[in-house]
Amino acid sequence: MTLTRVVACFALMMVIPRIALAGDWQYCLAPAHAEHKVYISAPFPEVGASGIADRRFKRRLEQIGIQYDDVQCPRAGDETAIMVMRRHAINLNKYFGNTVIAISSDADW
Repeated sequence: MTLTRVVACFALMMVIPRIALAGDWQYCLAPAHAEHKVYISAPFPEVGASGIADRRFKRRLEQIGIQYDDVQCPRAGDETAIMVMRRHAINLNKYFGNTVIAISSDADW
């Protein structure tokens, strides 16, 4: 293998993980159906393997004593797309009479 190929392979190994991480964004929401409430986070870059954001958001809700039915953390390819998806979720829940409550970001989740 020539030095040029070695350098090119090394460069690709450094760039590919950054490309994969740069495009994944999420937000989390947790409905409390009986109370007609939906708890929602701000958008954030994906935090790791699938399900980690769900578990962290659940832990945050439990820490502050919120009862919820389930947690969902939709994903999108970029920050703009996730912001549009989040805004749509907020509007749809308000349309159906749910109170939407923003849960502030916390270092623990």
